[in-house]
This record gives sequence, structure tokens and C-alpha cells, in this order.
Amino acid sequence: MDNTSLNAREKQILSYIVADYISTGKPVSSRSLSRHQGIDLSPATIRNVMADLEEKGYIFQPHISAGRIPSDLGYRFYVDNMMHLQELTLREKKRIREQYQQEISELDNILRDTSLLLSKISDKIGVALVPHLEKDIITCFTFVPVSSNRLLAVLVTRSGMIKEHLFRITGPLVREALDQVNRYVNDLVVGLSVEEALRLLKESDMFSIGAFMLDIVREQLKKSLEDEKKVYVGGLVDFFQKKAGNESGEEFLSEEILARVLACHDENGREKSLAVTIGAENRIQALQEFTLITRSFHIPEGLQGKIAIVAEKRVNYGRIISLLDYTGQILEEMMDDIFKED
Repeated sequence: MDNTSLNAREKQILSYIVADYISTGKPVSSRSLSRHQGIDLSPATIRNVMADLEEKGYIFQPHISAGRIPSDLGYRFYVDNMMHLQELTLREKKRIREQYQQEISELDNILRDTSLLLSKISDKIGVALVPHLEKDIITCFTFVPVSSNRLLAVLVTRSGMIKEHLFRITGPLVREALDQVNRYVNDLVVGLSVEEALRLLKESDMFSIGAFMLDIVREQLKKSLEDEKKVYVGGLVDFFQKKAGNESGEEFLSEEILARVLACHDENGREKSLAVTIGAENRIQALQEFTLITRSFHIPEGLQGKIAIVAEKRVNYGRIISLLDYTGQILEEMMDDIFKED
């Protein structure tokens, strides 16, 4: 947003309007603004400034006889030019650190717990997007017999991702043959990235272990890449029940919608570590009444995922951004430690 599009008085009045509305949830009048100690302007002058802000699209009147509230444009200007980050409390920082100190688990569980943690601390919707797996290094691939005609294919990657899929086979399982297959597959793919393994399997001699078994390996790797757009969402139902007063609102803002939104953010904004999209800036209609704040997190080996908070547009941006950024930092530190141990 161009910081020169508003003069000094307009910036001052807009800042107070946004801050007051975020704090109280009530439309802001010229009379209430004139009582602020920091504003040395007459009510008439304030009314004129507010009229100019309304004409420029930064504020609007929600209904007749009401004061003014920020538009999406007003919130955007405030976030870009006037917002101050709010330091987390020592208690909040301790809570986040303790969460990850006790997390020695697979990445799926860590991200699920992260979404719940963000939701509980912010009282909003917490979201975590599983990282891209193409570059993730395979550390183990094994087949586990679960019945006479079913195999569980298990893929483990260096980031801590564990993917399991059940396959039905024809004919009896021979343990010695299965052990041979496991050795062959591990020799073939361990140490490669998922995308390298897929490419190699296209060129491999299928008759070494049988076309069917290699097809299963291929299918497992493909399914793992399909799963990578999975998101974990915390607090979705509670948010609508407590904040929006709408018990069925989660039907309109589902996990599937959030997965699509974050995947889109991931593809179009991978260079931006932290991003705030407000109201109509969100491409998907279900999100246009909300603010989406996202932060990328990076894992060694070039992997990247995202964590996010979905909130009302009337939210304490400085606090939520600080919460998301700090959580991302601690998450990255924990993942770095896990990789060092490896």
C-alpha cells in the first residue's frame, strides 16, 4: 500500500478508528475520537477527515446512525503502515517451547499438535500444511504382512513423515520372498528423494522383483505426494460457536477449503515467509469475511510447509502475527535439532 495516499491527519484518524474498533467491536464516531488525548482536533475537523477517509474507501458506515468501521482497505493500510507487533508473554513463550520439547514424533503428529496449539493460544483457527514431499529423503520403505492377502506399505522420510497404505495382493505371501523384496526396494530407493525414487522406478528392471511389487512401490510414492496437501485444523468448530455465534459456520469454512487456500498460497508466495490476506484479498469466497495470516516454516533438505491462523478481520494483528512468527521459529529449531540427531 502506498504510504503517501493519506495525509498525516488521515493516517492519525484511521489509526485510531482501526485500533478502537479492534478493541471494542463498536463503530467509531467523531465524538468518541475527539475525546482521545492524542487527537488535538475539533469534532468538526474529525468529521471532515472521516468523510475523506470514507470517500477514499478506508472506512464505511455499517448502518444509518452508526459510526464508522474499517474496510478491508483500511485494515490493509493499518497492517502495512501503522501496526506495532505485540510481544508474547513469557508464559506464552514457555508454553510454546514446552510443546515442542516434548514432541519427539512423526511430522504429521507435530503439525496436528501445532494447529491445536495455535488455536488454543490465539482463540482462533489454527492451521498447519504438511510440507512438500518431492525433495524429502526416503529413509525406509518396507512391506508388512497384515493378512494372507494384504500388505501394508510403509514409507518413512527424513523429515519424520510416515506414510502407510494398505494393498491387496493375489496369491499367498511367502515371508522369505517378502524379505527379499524389502531388501531390494530399500537398496533401490533409500537415500533418494521421493521424486528421484519415482523417476528411477520408471527405468528399473521390473523383473528383478516382479512388476506387481514395483507397481505397489510406485503407487505408495504417488499416494504420498497426493497426501502432501493435507492440512491439520484446530479450533474450527469452537471458533464459530464462540466468536461468530454460528454453530454451523464450519460447514462453509471447511478443512478442504483451508487446504486449497494454503496450497494456493504455497504455490504463489513461497518467497514470502509471512503474509496477511484480509477479506476480499482472499480468492476463495468462504474466506472473504476473515483474515488469513500465514508463515512458512523451513526444514533441512529444502522442505517447506506453512502454519496459519484464520481470524475475524477485527483481530489484534500485532499479537497474532507475533504468535505465528514465534511458533514458526520454535518449530524450525526443533526440526533442525531432529535432523542434527540423524
